[in-house]
Amino acid sequence: MKKYALIYKGEVEENKVKNWIETNSIEKFLLQKNNVFSWIEKGPDLDIIKKIENFGGFIANVVEYECNNNGNPIITGNPPKRKIKTKDQQLTTSQIRAVFTKLKEIDAKPGNFEETKKADLIMMKPLVAYAAGRHDKKGIEVFKDYIINPGIDKVFEAENSEEMGRRFKNFVKLLEAVLAYHKAHGGKDK
Repeated sequence: MKKYALIYKGEVEENKVKNWIETNSIEKFLLQKNNVFSWIEKGPDLDIIKKIENFGGFIANVVEYECNNNGNPIITGNPPKRKIKTKDQQLTTSQIRAVFTKLKEIDAKPGNFEETKKADLIMMKPLVAYAAGRHDKKGIEVFKDYIINPGIDKVFEAENSEEMGRRFKNFVKLLEAVLAYHKAHGGKDK
């Protein structure tokens, strides 16, 4: 069984395992879809910004660790240097930037949203799904499932082209915030 958490300055020492799991489990860092929906409908929000900061830190530093059948982390090594073995699962800055750049290109197209931008935004879902499958990392999977897909869906729930355009601009701002906090928390370029 595989689980995910934030990195803890290398591998985790055995006596710190329980605290590490409680402090760094994935559930504490995921951005809830209702936060994404609220941002896209209403625009940037100070309450949601802190959650985006935590999320950016998570996708910049996520690691995978293996558990036994009881759900406890598998610990390797001999005392006193026993540790949880971890595997990097981070999303890179260049992966987020590729999506953000594509969104900015869509945004720069002249004309109203429905006529000139809708099809390109729809195609962002398969583009990110491809990247998630190609790289097989938890960071990009979480980015796709908690930001990209629900964000695009919320843009298209708008009742008219003008509202879609406004929501799209808010979606671009959301991605800009995620990119900034990812980099601020040590997101790597490769």
